[in-house]
Amino acid sequence: MNKPRNAIAGQPIDTEPDEERRDAFVAAYFETGKQNESAAIAGVHRITAQKWVKAAWFEKALRELRRARDKRLDARITKILDRSLEQLEERIEHGDRKVIVVGRGEYARTEVEDVPVPARDLAIITGVLFDKRAALRKAPEEDENPEMSALERIADKLREAAIQQKAMRNDEAVDVEVHEVAGGAPADDVSDLV
Repeated sequence: MNKPRNAIAGQPIDTEPDEERRDAFVAAYFETGKQNESAAIAGVHRITAQKWVKAAWFEKALRELRRARDKRLDARITKILDRSLEQLEERIEHGDRKVIVVGRGEYARTEVEDVPVPARDLAIITGVLFDKRAALRKAPEEDENPEMSALERIADKLREAAIQQKAMRNDEAVDVEVHEVAGGAPADDVSDLV
């Protein structure tokens, strides 16, 4: 087997990845976005990395990593939203906590008191929550297999176009207007092609 000029001793040049190196390369590529750097991190020859990036399994592996990351982020964001909404509810019901100075001079002391949330803040909170609720209610249901449903939609459109094209070929109707010519000579406004 002929080795490339830039082959590094000890680094195999193969297109069939072992799972451990493949996963390490995909993870490094996902994090860095750089093929050569990812190859070095995973201990894969750069030519092998080039072939892997072009392989069908590579895009699928990247999609799986993106989905996993998106699910983790979604879970974290949901947790933060839940806590924020709980605190928001508590503040709307009981008011904001404010430190108030009672008395003057050396007899002054501070107290913490609940003060109603200002109307402007309530209006903003209400508007934002109302918009978000409306967006959630309008959100489309997730497809279990979005790639397949997209392919099915494309196939349906192609079928409809084919049916319409076939119908046009079969039902070609031509509108013809007939004019009578009096005296054998065509009238000025009528074409002699009619």
